[in-house]
Amino acid sequence: MKLLIETMVRKLLLKEGIETVEVNDIENDDFYDKVLQDVSKLTKDGNISFGSHEPFGVLLDGDKVIGATWAKTDGQFSFHMVVDPNYQRQGLSKKLFDQAFNKYQSLKSSRGEDYKLNLNVVNSVLVSFLEREYGLHVINKDGESFTMSDK
Repeated sequence: MKLLIETMVRKLLLKEGIETVEVNDIENDDFYDKVLQDVSKLTKDGNISFGSHEPFGVLLDGDKVIGATWAKTDGQFSFHMVVDPNYQRQGLSKKLFDQAFNKYQSLKSSRGEDYKLNLNVVNSVLVSFLEREYGLHVINKDGESFTMSDK
C-alpha cells in the first residue's frame, strides 16, 4: 500500500508544474541570472565541483530550481546531475536524464557515430535504471564507481 501511495504522489508531482528547461533557451535575462545563481547554490550546498562542465538543463518547480545538469559536449558527451534533497525519491530526475539523453542523441546525429556518451555513476541502483531505461552499459567499475557508455 505504501508503494502505491508513493507512486501516486510521484505521478501527481510530475504533472504539477515541474518542467525541464535548457539554460541556453532562457530568454529573460533576469530569470537567466537567477537560474544560474540557484544552480550554483545546488553545487555549493552539496560541496560538488563539476570542473569544466557547463550548466545545461534545469528542473523547475515554478521559478525555483530544484535540479540541474552540467554537460561537457566537446570530444564526447558527459554530464552530472543534482536534485535538491527535498525533491529526491520522487522520480523527477528522469526528466533531467531524458533532457540530457535527447541532447546527446541530437549531437550524435550531427557529429556522427564516433561521438560517445561517457557517464560516471556512483549508485548501483542508478546503474540498473540506466541500463534498463536507456540501454547504457558499464564499461568500467572501480570500487563503487561505474563508468557507463552507450557502446
